[in-house]
Amino acid sequence: MILRVVVTIFGTVFMATGLIAIIIYIVERIKYKNLLKEKVHNQSKELAIVTGASSGLGRDYAKLISKNKKYHVDELIIIARREDRLEKLKNILTVPTIVYPMDMTDEEEMEDFKAYLENKIKTENFEIKYLINAAGSGIKGKSLELGSAREIKTLKINSEAQVRMTHIVANLMSAGGNIIQVASVAAFNPMEDLNMYAASKAFIYTYARGLRGELLKRGINITTVCPYFITDTEFIDKAKMNRKKLFMPLKSKHVVKKSMSDMSRGFALSTPGFVATMDRIFGGLVPDEVLLYLMRLFV
Repeated sequence: MILRVVVTIFGTVFMATGLIAIIIYIVERIKYKNLLKEKVHNQSKELAIVTGASSGLGRDYAKLISKNKKYHVDELIIIARREDRLEKLKNILTVPTIVYPMDMTDEEEMEDFKAYLENKIKTENFEIKYLINAAGSGIKGKSLELGSAREIKTLKINSEAQVRMTHIVANLMSAGGNIIQVASVAAFNPMEDLNMYAASKAFIYTYARGLRGELLKRGINITTVCPYFITDTEFIDKAKMNRKKLFMPLKSKHVVKKSMSDMSRGFALSTPGFVATMDRIFGGLVPDEVLLYLMRLFV
């Protein structure tokens, strides 16, 4: 009897909050579309900016934007530290592309990029259509063994640099602009041996979800992407993870295609794949102690 009452209460709460979420989404979309209708359309050219474009998700985002007419832009700016890889990517893209090698953790380089972007928009009549924040880093190991310097480096790349880039670009965006912020399924729960990685992604997840509420009032959409681990990026090998332990891992192209589609629908959150979706649902219901144990089995 008690169990039935508890199940009924939780079921009712789950259904009620789900219904409220749907209503909020519909209201948000109506307001968003009304802002776009009010926008004064001019002859501006459309620009996309992709960070972390030298490999993995960033590279595939640039390729999809380049080849898919649905996401058409007049020019791409691809950003990463490895200029040689950016040049190779540029050679296979079908839209005019600017290679902009930079270290996003360097404040001076970020200020230089800000000045460059402001001047480009002003003098070349560009409007920013997309910012894809895909740059990131992580390494597996015990926090105290990795040391504070290595963990802070991860924090700077995954969190601080993303915030700086978002501020630079969002301040130059107008209604109709879109931001994709790549976080991770790790954002939903703490993880042993990937502690700072998970913590930095949790920060970005919370930051982007909150900022979305602010920017929607200007007609700018943010979609936070939280995929499970991806086998064809550099992350797994760099983080020295055991591929055999990964349960239903993803491919980069699938994550990119799904998240861009979710962005087009105006979704606040994209969780490509079964594991990410289940973690999204149960992450707030299951105690952290249980989640920590489960992560030991699959990471």
